[in-house]
Amino acid sequence: RLALAAQVVKSYFALRALDEQVELTRRTVLLREEALGLQRKRYDAGVISEFDLRQLEAETAAVRAQLPPLQREREREEAALSVLLGRTPKQVFESGITVRLSFDEQPEAAVVPSGLPSELLLRRPDLVQAERGLAAANARLAVARAEMFPSIALTAALGSESAALSNLFKSGAGIAAVAASVAQPIFAGGRLEAQSAAAQARERAALAEYQQAIRNAFGDVRAALSAQSRSRESYDAESTRATALGETLRLARLRYQNGVASQLDVIDAERGLLAASVARIEALRAHRAAVADLFRALGG
Repeated sequence: RLALAAQVVKSYFALRALDEQVELTRRTVLLREEALGLQRKRYDAGVISEFDLRQLEAETAAVRAQLPPLQREREREEAALSVLLGRTPKQVFESGITVRLSFDEQPEAAVVPSGLPSELLLRRPDLVQAERGLAAANARLAVARAEMFPSIALTAALGSESAALSNLFKSGAGIAAVAASVAQPIFAGGRLEAQSAAAQARERAALAEYQQAIRNAFGDVRAALSAQSRSRESYDAESTRATALGETLRLARLRYQNGVASQLDVIDAERGLLAASVARIEALRAHRAAVADLFRALGG
């Protein structure tokens, strides 16, 4: 269920990102077609050359050609989401789920808080199952947790990896050696020598499963924290690039109006801004997907 919920969230944000990209491209096409209409009039009046006109026609067609692939991808993503939700694409669309929230909100709302306790991981299905296995093997769960489960803060400022979590993965220490030595007896059945071979095997298997579940849990969280931090950095960089290129386009248009720059300069600026805006949307989608993966790693 936890994996399904995370997949639904990721599919939803992928769909919303495609909505934004389709709308952005459609607006760009409309602006290009409007500009093309004006330039045709200028061409008819002998103000611009045929070369300039054909160049703008080609650029307009190039942007228009970007729409069908985006629309097809959106249809595929909507179908995938409908399968996850158990609804038809029409029901998904009519429910308003694809338009209810603004995708382009700042991602601060998804920032992971600092000081998240590692005990959150105890909700993970694999750890729950491993602890049940220990209990079935007559283990003292409180002792097992105290001896083997690292009790630390997982996150630092802005949801980054804490120093304590990082130290767990340093060579020769921490998670690699979790439960290598146990100070207290975990199993209530007495010394291993006094037990049957079958009982010993069950206890060892349950203990090994618990150890591996702990390693997997902390490893998953570390990877997910890294992914969400890096995706946030990418989003910030793409946002800065899009803002700068938006200003570049404004200046290019101003220079063109004053006869200082060519139409090609404006076209280049428009092309750059469209690419940067699409990349920014994709970076935001990746960030939200990474946060969904993190909450899955944390156990929900």
